Amino acid sequence: MHPTNQRVQAVVQRLLLFLPLLLHDERLQTPKGMSILLLKVVNYFKKKPHRFKPGTVALREIRKYQKSFELLIPIAPFTRLVREITSHFSPGISRWQAEALLALQEAAEDVIVHLFEDSMLCAIHARRVTLMKKDLELARRIGGKERGW
Repeated sequence: MHPTNQRVQAVVQRLLLFLPLLLHDERLQTPKGMSILLLKVVNYFKKKPHRFKPGTVALREIRKYQKSFELLIPIAPFTRLVREITSHFSPGISRWQAEALLALQEAAEDVIVHLFEDSMLCAIHARRVTLMKKDLELARRIGGKERGW
């Protein structure tokens, strides 16, 4: 017999055992009570959606982004941010070359990625796998002069 049929048979047998008790239950004498019981039985037989173990999808995403070369920050919001900062500090400069914005974005992403790498090393050194604010602060602090902050 198919495993699903065995499961159905087992559930039906269990329901038949409890049927006399259920029929004497006052809550089930109403149509609402019967519909709740039917919903529970139907939900028992529904197939649950597939779920991966915790961390599996995260590791897959890490491998995906390590292999890719595309920029992680969307170009339009980054460009708006650069223009806003430029207009704040030097109102005379209002035009940017596309290559300059692209170079600036690549450099910014490179700095951020290296900061997160160093921060993760700090977290692992503290025997943790969760990245915390104090790890970012420590990585920035011991980053050295080449970091520029």
